[in-house]
Amino acid sequence: MGFDIPYNGKGNYVIVAGGTGILPFLDFFYLLLKKVTYEYFDEKDDSSQGISKAFNTDQYRNAFNHGFSVTFYGAFRSDDDFYGSDIIDNLYKIC
Repeated sequence: MGFDIPYNGKGNYVIVAGGTGILPFLDFFYLLLKKVTYEYFDEKDDSSQGISKAFNTDQYRNAFNHGFSVTFYGAFRSDDDFYGSDIIDNLYKIC
């Protein structure tokens, strides 16, 4: 059983994880990273031709719109134990 956040969900969500407890959330963080990357490039590309080829635009255009936010708190023994740190780091930089 997983967590259920609807694509049109609104509100503030808090994720707390430590060690390998982050693993169930990595797909979700990766989806958020692709969403904000799509939004960033969609604003830069007037024609959206490049964006349409790189992304399933409907999936990212309609997912988690205004009124949705996520706060992540994580604790890890070392950088090597922080699985998905590249995803979280890139998501943090873009947002």
